[in-house]
Amino acid sequence: MHALGYRCITAMDISATAIGLMQAGDQDKEGIEYMVGDARKMDSLPDNLFDGIFDKGCADSLICGYRTTDDVVDMFHECCRVLRPSGVFLCVSHGAPDARMHMFEHEGLQWLTNVIPIHGSEGLNVYVSTKWTQEEIEAAERQRLDDIESTISMRTRSTTFSHSTRSRRGIMHQNRIVYAM
Repeated sequence: MHALGYRCITAMDISATAIGLMQAGDQDKEGIEYMVGDARKMDSLPDNLFDGIFDKGCADSLICGYRTTDDVVDMFHECCRVLRPSGVFLCVSHGAPDARMHMFEHEGLQWLTNVIPIHGSEGLNVYVSTKWTQEEIEAAERQRLDDIESTISMRTRSTTFSHSTRSRRGIMHQNRIVYAM
């Protein structure tokens, strides 16, 4: 990231040894702050601090541990908390979407996640989670309520329509009306 021109970087690892090695190797690079910390509990960092967070292997390491899913979900909640609205969390993972998406979509996470498979990479994926702004959260909640009302209304109309069609024309083919709910 430094080579790409970024000069306000915080590098964090749970291992003081790893941080020491990174600092020793990057002594000539300005704009990098190193800190020992646990991605599952970043109490020393305030809310909405970072524009972007990049994870290359931390989530995959946690999924192999003792609390597995709980640890990854804790990490994601902390990343979402310290990420600014409209900020992006990039997670490079060997985990397939069917094994990871439920963690990215955990209750309380205020982000939308897309998956980009890296072709020719033996199952490597990049999960791109964009944190919602407060306005987007409120709009999504309003939309969800509108969708629920619409679904109830469609089910009522669909039942009435199906019933009246069956009584006049016999049994209607099931594939004529499709509602995705």
